[in-house]
Amino acid sequence: MAISDDPNQRHYFKECNPEEFDSFCNKLSAHAAEINLWAKGRPEQDVETFDIQSIKERELALKPKGGLLKKIMSSNLINKDVCLKFDNQKINYFTTGILRFDKETRTYLFKLGEMVYISQQRSNYRLSASHIIKIQIKIEGEVFDGLDISAGGTSILVDNDRLDEFSKGRILENCVLRFMRQKFTITQAKVVRTWEKNDEQGNPYERVKVGLSFINMPKDTEEELFKQINAEARAEEIRKKFASP
Repeated sequence: MAISDDPNQRHYFKECNPEEFDSFCNKLSAHAAEINLWAKGRPEQDVETFDIQSIKERELALKPKGGLLKKIMSSNLINKDVCLKFDNQKINYFTTGILRFDKETRTYLFKLGEMVYISQQRSNYRLSASHIIKIQIKIEGEVFDGLDISAGGTSILVDNDRLDEFSKGRILENCVLRFMRQKFTITQAKVVRTWEKNDEQGNPYERVKVGLSFINMPKDTEEELFKQINAEARAEEIRKKFASP
């Protein structure tokens, strides 16, 4: 599918053009910018934070952020292929490269990758489940595998003969969402949609897709889920980019 055909990619995640890249570099230079680095293939939670000292010819000179002990100890990312993220207001920039360490100056050096990606935070990014993206929701003691997820809800498959338990408008209380190693208490989930129950010949499907909307979520839970979805969405798009020929 072309990027322009995918609403997630069209509005959320794209490669910087030359003008956007120049703007990115100017923002890095104009501020006492802070960036996050983590090992490629590892979750974004395993992050190390650095302050940018300077940028010249696509190379960043970095100092570790934190107390004295953090500055004395060497980074675990030296000579590793790492991902970089820089946040500027609601715009996020990403790239990959190798982190090096200059022993004479005690400075970390990171050469910006050829491809720099830009994304804008949005709450309605819908992330599909996969062998990497794991989504489960526990409803009244029963665990259902999620088909996809956004900050606003998820969808599940329900046995056709149990659809009465998931009638449109029903409120499900105190569900537990498990998403990528984290648990979220969903105070209320509302059944908002049920897909077709029968095929074109009128034969009932064995299982039917049911859409759930998260409602009345505590603000901190909503924000944490939002951040987790965005982090996994960015990682997923980067994986797709580097997997394509």
